[in-house]
Amino acid sequence: PFVILNIETINIILINLIENAIDAFYEDKGNNLIKISVSSTSNLLNLLIEDNGIGIPEEEIDYIFDPFYTTKEEHGTGLGLYLVYNEVKKYNGDISVESEYGIGTKFLVSIKFE
Repeated sequence: PFVILNIETINIILINLIENAIDAFYEDKGNNLIKISVSSTSNLLNLLIEDNGIGIPEEEIDYIFDPFYTTKEEHGTGLGLYLVYNEVKKYNGDISVESEYGIGTKFLVSIKFE
């Protein structure tokens, strides 16, 4: 089984999720980590991106995939996660997020095999 994604889709998904993880790090914390893992089930390719950054407040989770919604006051456009969401949906995939404020965030992207 395989998944065919064009390079632009891969860039949009990976770059935006990784940049968000980097932006979420505490400046004074010395052990900032991003964990990227790829796995598969019988019909899904799963991409998990985890960080130990500041996390997303619970009251904001429902809005993070909305266009122009940002928590980055000075440099965010609010389009990164919106673009990720749309690219994942183009491939009939799903994206979910788990986050605990002060602990970190996990994004799971699942795309069906062809």
